[in-house]
Amino acid sequence: MSALQKLLILILTFDSITNPCSIYFDTLNCDGRKSNVSFSSIFEVVHDRIEVTTLVIAYTNLSNLQNGNISLPYFPGLSRLRLYSNGLNVFCKYVISNNTAIKELSLQNNKLTAVPVTALEVLANLTYLDLSRNEITVIERFAFRFSTSLQYLNVASNRVHIIQRHSLSSLVNLELLSFANNSIQCRYFFISEFSSLRNLKTLNLAHNNINLTMKANASFSFPAHVLYLSYNALHFLDDFALNDSTNLRVLFADNNNISGISPLLFGKDSINLTTLVLDHNELMTIPVFLIQRLPNLQTLSLSWNRVTVVPNKAFQQNTHLLSIRLSWNQIHIVQEMSLQRLISLKQLDLRFNNLTSLPPRLFDSVGDFSLLIGGNNFTCDCEIYFLQKWIKKTRFFVDDIVCLISEFENFTSLISFEFSDTCPEATSSVTVLTDFPTNVTPSPPTSKVGFNFLKYWKGVAAVSMFIAVLFSVVALKLIPKRK
Repeated sequence: MSALQKLLILILTFDSITNPCSIYFDTLNCDGRKSNVSFSSIFEVVHDRIEVTTLVIAYTNLSNLQNGNISLPYFPGLSRLRLYSNGLNVFCKYVISNNTAIKELSLQNNKLTAVPVTALEVLANLTYLDLSRNEITVIERFAFRFSTSLQYLNVASNRVHIIQRHSLSSLVNLELLSFANNSIQCRYFFISEFSSLRNLKTLNLAHNNINLTMKANASFSFPAHVLYLSYNALHFLDDFALNDSTNLRVLFADNNNISGISPLLFGKDSINLTTLVLDHNELMTIPVFLIQRLPNLQTLSLSWNRVTVVPNKAFQQNTHLLSIRLSWNQIHIVQEMSLQRLISLKQLDLRFNNLTSLPPRLFDSVGDFSLLIGGNNFTCDCEIYFLQKWIKKTRFFVDDIVCLISEFENFTSLISFEFSDTCPEATSSVTVLTDFPTNVTPSPPTSKVGFNFLKYWKGVAAVSMFIAVLFSVVALKLIPKRK
């Protein structure tokens, strides 16, 4: 039956009180929140005209299903099975013995204490497996030996504290792996377990107890493109801790206690990392030597650390850098050449630091970009007059910046503050502007030099006008009169 025919006629909805199962297109959905689900109710809604490709059984209290004592009915085209929030204690191959062609299996939010190895044994075509929010404690050796086609594996929000050796080695086609929100510790964190996952794109290890202070074996490789190490117990990222991560593009290591990072974190060679997020740590300096080894870096985020200085030439090797986030630090000095060679910069975030001024030539070597610099301690004096000029000409967004008027001890907007009352540079800028024709009569010059200069040019103008009139008269006399 065509998809169009299904769209027109295959919406069969049953009474939510008498039967909690309903069919919507090619999905059979049995929701225990409507009323008690029984296996007879599943058979009742199966119709010869419908090819069920997705079966959802959720929020039930079926003891036979919870203990693996029932086999689900046969659905010829079934490819997705979702059995979440059913209180499953076990999941064995008997449950799905009639439907071994399943490609996607969702078992989240149950009470499983181990990987269902026997069920996986008969699911050779499985590409998607969700085991999140269960009670799994150990990933045993060869747990996924039959899952060579698996591309997505989610074991987040369990109680995993041990990943045994060779437990993941068969997952050669895996692209996304999540162990987030578990209890994995350093001594059970084997980087070698991930080295065989050559197609891995994303590895999520956030919210664990991982500590990478120990040096990794230099022979181990780390194939993931995106790595999440947020909310762990990282204190210092030592030499070769993420060695040979040639595929790594994005690293999240925020919300740890990192106080230092080795320049050789990724080994001796440069890698193509584009995003580095180190927010909410204990860094007191920008890891310049590490950053210089990341020539393709585009986003650097160091907010909520303890950085005090942005040093000269900190990013001179990072010509592709687009965004630098340094908000909520303790920065009181931004050195004059700190932004040198940032030819691609689009955003600089220095909000909520301890800045009182900036070097006048800070922006000379960079193009136009968005500047976020509010929440600092600027004083309305000549040192930041250049900043007002720069803000007025930029095409990008600049957040509202206030400065302190010291004599009145109150704050005002930097954009609207009149520097001409206090800064000679601002006064000279205003004078230059009045050279253009306006309806306002300029004030007479006060200095003798200025008066003589103006008198000289008035004389030149008068002589020029006299010569022009003289030439006009002569020209008229030379033109022959018509007869």
